[in-house]
Amino acid sequence: MIRRPPRSKQSRSSAASDVYKIQLVTNTRINFNNANSSGGGMYNAYNSFPVLENVSFSTNRAENSSGGGMFNWYSFPILESVTFSNNYAHDGGAIGNGSYANPTLLNVTISGNSALVYGGGISNDYFASPVLTNVTITGNSSPLGAGIYNPEGCYDWGCYTTTITMSNSILWGNTPDQLYNGENCTANISYTDIQGGFEGEGNINLDPFLGPLTDNGGLTLTHALSEGSPAIDAGSLDNYPSHDQRGYLRPIDGNGDGMARCDMGAYEYGEFLLSNICLLYTSPSPRDRTRSRMPSSA
Repeated sequence: MIRRPPRSKQSRSSAASDVYKIQLVTNTRINFNNANSSGGGMYNAYNSFPVLENVSFSTNRAENSSGGGMFNWYSFPILESVTFSNNYAHDGGAIGNGSYANPTLLNVTISGNSALVYGGGISNDYFASPVLTNVTITGNSSPLGAGIYNPEGCYDWGCYTTTITMSNSILWGNTPDQLYNGENCTANISYTDIQGGFEGEGNINLDPFLGPLTDNGGLTLTHALSEGSPAIDAGSLDNYPSHDQRGYLRPIDGNGDGMARCDMGAYEYGEFLLSNICLLYTSPSPRDRTRSRMPSSA
């Protein structure tokens, strides 16, 4: 389980937070903003630790720089149950991760964003180390690294590393490619449905049958998994959030094989199985972090 340090509530996250402040942004829409530089919707820097839950970023722009929805630099944001849609930037249409950015994404949807140069969904700069768990990245576009862009690692002045860790996720339907991984960069990807394939434990290369971005319950828009999706019950057995982006409990035996297993992506299929349970567990707390356990058989 990922644990947070103590935090203070703020109605909005400031452009840059000092090392002692931790903002909590919940149940918020950050839409139709423009920035002359980075971070059309939000800019996190200088050792800030913002925590976002049930937040939507839509139609924000950073035309001349990075991060149409959000830009992170020397910061440690935690995003849970967040959707980025229709944002635009020079690079990093949804999220731009600058130097030493270490964001954690749990149950996040990144859909329909675009960038002029690279990273229609996410762009990473040197020494960035994002961690993505149960994230759906689809329908984004840019000339290079339309889903995720990791930079070239060596220049005239030397080499650097960028590391992305992704599990239980979907990287599909981005145009023209899903992932650009530059020299000297590391992509640790497991239990992920990635179009074109990628070497790693549990990874698959099969159409996930995603529905449109719409209201499927919860406070943010998601892409539902359609019946028969190969992403159903295909995630990790022991490392997953305790609920999906909408707040429905994980895992569910979505394919009817008698074993409850986490799905890939931000949406957990088979919520109809929880019709009675949800009466007892109304609005599961989004603060319940990723856990490691072996689910019991159904």
